[in-house]
Amino acid sequence: MPSMRHLASELGVGLKVIQLAVDVLRSEGRLMPSAKRRLIVQTLGAAEPSPARIVLEVLPNRLDLRQRNAYFRDLQLGIEAGVSRIEAPLMICHDGMFRSSLPKGFLHHAMRGIVVTGTIRQNLIRQYAKLSIPVVLADQDATGYAVHSVSADNQAAGYIATQRLVESGHRRIACVRHILSHYGDVDPDDRARQSGFALALREAGLTLGRNAIFNIVPDLRDQPSLVRLLQTKPRFTAAFVASDGIGATLIGVAREIGISVPRDLSIAGVGALATQAQDVSAARIDFYSMGKRAVFLLKEPRRPILNVKESVRWVPGKTIACPLKSRDYGN
Repeated sequence: MPSMRHLASELGVGLKVIQLAVDVLRSEGRLMPSAKRRLIVQTLGAAEPSPARIVLEVLPNRLDLRQRNAYFRDLQLGIEAGVSRIEAPLMICHDGMFRSSLPKGFLHHAMRGIVVTGTIRQNLIRQYAKLSIPVVLADQDATGYAVHSVSADNQAAGYIATQRLVESGHRRIACVRHILSHYGDVDPDDRARQSGFALALREAGLTLGRNAIFNIVPDLRDQPSLVRLLQTKPRFTAAFVASDGIGATLIGVAREIGISVPRDLSIAGVGALATQAQDVSAARIDFYSMGKRAVFLLKEPRRPILNVKESVRWVPGKTIACPLKSRDYGN
């Protein structure tokens, strides 16, 4: 509908009169705010006097690609449970374009707020912060920005997993992390997990060498960096992996070149609580709980800003053993 100043001018009345009329119509559910700071006229039916406002979930990727990811499936189930609890309709918009731009074609809907799942760049977070409706980032820390967020305590996850390897006697420990092609950099979650890895090594009096960090690009058929890790001399006796998916891939590559896990190489990482890829020992995150919390944060006041950390839980698997000192692959 037109702005209040425009209506006051058209009708020849004061702005205060228009503001009072708008307040009455909003209380009756006839006008609803939109993300573009404009009011939407609602058509009231006898059976539904006050239309439910939607929760808009924004995925900066194609939905079919995200559903292959165990983390995303748990997160999605949590979001669906959250919107069911608050009795709100859920609308999902998904496309790679949402990595760099707002979902402008959806902002005309009357909504309770927006939940953004996945990694987006800092300039886009700033654009979301300027919207007039609640915005929550799920699985991305938004500390320093004017939006709520719920994310894993990734540094703690990396620290706990590495500490387990150190306690088992390992001193030569590699770190494997993701490079996100669409992001053009290391996965921010993996970077935080790597900081926990480094902290655990420092506390144990161990040095993190430059050649101890290995990068992989998800979904590539060949992962030469993992072969390089396994063939490095002097050898690594253990690896911290930023996800148990990396762990499963590393187990497969090691098997192909005759290295047994955990006899020859121990692996510890980070993973989703509901899944255990290849029985990888990991600090695990409850992504289902994270999804629910993200929806519930939409109900919180916009100030103060809340950046919630989902705790992690250590779940032993079958990929950690004490290092073999007698076998050194030629060293």
